[in-house]
Order: sequence, then C-alpha cells, then structure tokens
Amino acid sequence: MNYAGMLAWGRPSASCADCTGCPNQSACENGAAKGSCKWSGPNPKTGVCVNLDTDITNCGALGHACTGGQTCISGICTCPNGGTDLLSDVNNCGACGKACPASSTCSNGACCMPAAPLANGGFEAGFDGFVISTQASPISGTWYLQAGTTAPLNQHFVVAPPPQGSAAAMTDQDGPGSYQLYFSYHINGPGEVLSFKYFINNQAITFATPSSFDFNRGNAVPNQQALVFVTTGNPAVYPDADHLVTARMQGIRLLRAAT
Repeated sequence: MNYAGMLAWGRPSASCADCTGCPNQSACENGAAKGSCKWSGPNPKTGVCVNLDTDITNCGALGHACTGGQTCISGICTCPNGGTDLLSDVNNCGACGKACPASSTCSNGACCMPAAPLANGGFEAGFDGFVISTQASPISGTWYLQAGTTAPLNQHFVVAPPPQGSAAAMTDQDGPGSYQLYFSYHINGPGEVLSFKYFINNQAITFATPSSFDFNRGNAVPNQQALVFVTTGNPAVYPDADHLVTARMQGIRLLRAAT
C-alpha cells in the first residue's frame, strides 16, 4: 500500500494545476503538464513554469543551458555580438567574444592554427631536409631527383613526369637494394593534411611484401615492395602497431593502421 501510494505522486499523475506561474495554462495539454513546465523541489508533483524563450538554463528546451556568456533570445543561446555557435564560430570560439587568430579555425570550441606547408615538400630544393639511407652491396642505386619522363639511372624506362613543380623523388637501381627516404615533421594540431602523389613501375609480376626493409632474405623469401609510412617511431625500424599511424603499400592495398 505504501509503495502504491508513492507511485500516485509520480509525474504521470501531474495536472495543469501542479505548475505555477504559467499564463493561460500554457504548460498544459490534455490536463497534463508539458512544454515549459519544469518539475522542481523534493515533491515530484511540484512544478514551476519557465520561459523557454528567455531562461538561460532552459533555453528552447527544458534542461538546455546556455554557456560561455550567452543569453537566451527567442529560445536560442546567443552571444552579445549575435554569435550562436561556440563550437565553430571563429569570433566566439568556446565562449562569447573569444576570437581566434587570423587564418585559424574553430573546432569543438578550440582555436586551431593552420599548419605551415611542408618545407621543400616538392623537392624544388633537392633533398634538403630529407634523409636518405640505403642497404645495398655493392651500391646499385639510391634516391634521385627526377625530372622529365625517363628514369634517372635506367634511362630506357619511361616514367611519369613530376606531378608538380620541376622535380620529384624517385628510386632507381640496376641491382638489389633497399632505399629509404624520410622526413621528420612536427604536427602542430588537429586539421593538418599530409598528401602525396606516387608512380610505381614494377618490372616483376607481383610484389613480395614481408614485414621488413631487409632485401637480403634469399630467394625463398623475396622482398620487393614500395611503402609509405607515417609513424611516430624510429624511421629506420619497420614500425610496430604502437608507433604506426598509417601504412600504405603504394597502389596495392592498405596494410594496417593503429587504433
């Protein structure tokens, strides 16, 4: 009996009279409290009428509170300068009046500065800023600056021209070898984009893709692959899952990506 009595005080039994201060019973529909009738106090049957057009703690809907210095105007949280979106407005980023620096963006209420272009990303200054390492005995090739439509070393091969500018980086060899080109880059924040274009001319029938940079694996375990890694680890070591951001076998398939 006591348990049933408690249920009788629940919100489903509330009526228009349970909300106070609502003009013309605007909070009522079919005899039940609704709309701008907000329950308050220890008694679940006690309600107060709130103005969803102006109440900063119930702006446009019950429980929707305005933050960051906004007020409630016509049911919309609004800054004094008219801004309504604190998540992406560069003039009100995270709070009213918080402007982001020029050329930056606002993402999830935080200002994001654009990344500086990758220095010498087009190889116009040669391999300045890049590091080349090779594994070959004897040296049978390396990374070259490529221009035009012929291979740098084996010039009887026709290749694609540089995708932009006057130069591109290309490996070419007349014997076995492993050639690595890497660049260390600091990520400034979210929103940065790293992109590249590539050309592959594989004279073999297929690619051989062991998880290693070592080409001295014998005929039983060949190694012929073209890889691009984005990694937080040592670039001289084949990256593991803890350091691998993304890995791509050019033109073939996505190898794996760290979560």
